Amino acid sequence: MVAALTGIANGDGEAMRQLYKATASELYAICFAVVRNREATEDVLQEVYTKVWNRAAGYDPEKGSPIVWLSFIARNSAIDRVRARGRRPTVNDYPLVLVADDADLSDERLIRDEEAENLRREIDGLSDPEQTYIRSAYLRGLSYSQVAEEAGVPLGTVKTRIRRGLLALRAQVTRD
Repeated sequence: MVAALTGIANGDGEAMRQLYKATASELYAICFAVVRNREATEDVLQEVYTKVWNRAAGYDPEKGSPIVWLSFIARNSAIDRVRARGRRPTVNDYPLVLVADDADLSDERLIRDEEAENLRREIDGLSDPEQTYIRSAYLRGLSYSQVAEEAGVPLGTVKTRIRRGLLALRAQVTRD
């Protein structure tokens, strides 16, 4: 990264692309931890790389690693954005924000997928009107009135069958 910063200081656009590719996700996470808004974070990140382009000649490897220097620029830019909006920043006083991927952990995703599959099987075990009405209301987002209209049955029938189906699902889930 030192070579990339040296190249940027000399106006090398390819060095800037390489630095961006190597650091964008980390700097985005630092900015997002402060700003807490995706669009505003993207704007701040653009400002960060503009500052890097303009200040790369001022980077001194004796004072710290490139990622620390970049992280300070990102954190301070994010704090400036929050202050400009009149809110207080929500970061701690550590020089670097710990960067974490906000994606689900793989084991959490597997558990969620398994639970969803189990629920699908349980719904499949319900009688046909109950599973159809539950899927329409809860998976397709239809109101009970819309389900009744679509099925051509009275609203009370839809409510009763959905209630029975949900009670059956609850009983099955509590047994497992």
